[in-house]
Amino acid sequence: MNLVEMQGIHSVEGFLLDEELKTITQEIDSVLKMNGASLYRAGMNGNTVHSIPGYDVKEVVDIYEPNGRIEIVDLPKKVLDLLDKAFYRSLDNIKVGYPSVKKPDCWIYFEYGRDEYITPHVDYPHNESRPDNLKVTGINILLNEDFFGGEFYVETCGSKEIWEDNGEKLKNGLNWGSEWFKKLPTTRWTCQQEKGTAIFYGTNVIHGTHAVKSGRTKKIVGFVTN
Repeated sequence: MNLVEMQGIHSVEGFLLDEELKTITQEIDSVLKMNGASLYRAGMNGNTVHSIPGYDVKEVVDIYEPNGRIEIVDLPKKVLDLLDKAFYRSLDNIKVGYPSVKKPDCWIYFEYGRDEYITPHVDYPHNESRPDNLKVTGINILLNEDFFGGEFYVETCGSKEIWEDNGEKLKNGLNWGSEWFKKLPTTRWTCQQEKGTAIFYGTNVIHGTHAVKSGRTKKIVGFVTN
């Protein structure tokens, strides 16, 4: 893995087939119906997928998802199996952008309703639970298309302020909890993503989503490791 991979953008169209999209959506809808969607709101029961040293869960949610979202970390086995199958089926195409990748690290379901979004941030390559298992790229798979707004975007920035160690790695704190980061000038590149398409973005890439204007966006997000 190198800096080029961690800063790369790539896509695989048709990553999930129509029947796979249907099955995954049905399985997740069943989970939400059985347990209630409110159980999976970010921050519920003191849980959310992000963390920032020195901040509690509510503060972290306010920084990343100011208007909330749904997060399902423990997905049904049938969903996980379909996602793994799709990943290995597309591995040769993924390696065009990220030659070092070998396997998916995790799969998480996110759902955004009206006015919900995630603020610009960087995921970073280090893996806190498995430090030897570096995250090369994130993956974002769109499951539906009956919504307006909510587009995924990446941001580029020519400022040296985001780097340390002579440009060898990014500074910590590239999220909206850092006032200096919020003030940096960036250029935003918005994606027109089709249902079933997987967008890959290196773990050094600034990314986020626009607010949903109507309907709900449903997506699977994960990481790919070396």
